[in-house]
Amino acid sequence: MRIKRGDSFLLALVARVDGVRQDLTNWEVRAAIGTCYGVVDEITVTFTNRAQGEFELSADTTEWPIGVLEFDIRYTTDVDQVVTTNSVKVDVIKSDTP
Repeated sequence: MRIKRGDSFLLALVARVDGVRQDLTNWEVRAAIGTCYGVVDEITVTFTNRAQGEFELSADTTEWPIGVLEFDIRYTTDVDQVVTTNSVKVDVIKSDTP
């Protein structure tokens, strides 16, 4: 995915297990973006419908560095099982408009 630095980062997502929506009641969901050198920013997780597995990721990209970053999502279930998604690459490019 590509984003211009300073643009709003907003993704609406649905958690699924084997194609079935996952009830996220009593789950913790966290996300962060960074490089191999460390975390650049925590990504805000907002639940829109926990029972249906619906949530949004959002962040202010104003301070994100130009270049390729990666984010993943870490789920901690109600029985403390930890599952982390594959990383997603984000190409942060310079905006031409100040």
